[in-house]
Amino acid sequence: GEHTLQLLLGDHFHNPHDKPVLSEKITSTVKAKPAAAAKSAFLYPAHLL
Repeated sequence: GEHTLQLLLGDHFHNPHDKPVLSEKITSTVKAKPAAAAKSAFLYPAHLL
């Protein structure tokens, strides 16, 4: 399926800036499901653990 992505930047507390700082929008099209053996890794900032 088709997905549209855009970054919204924030401060060190992850709060958006008063005047939003945004990236351009990009569109991505996913054409196939991942292979059964595909693995994902999720990393989290240490201060949030």
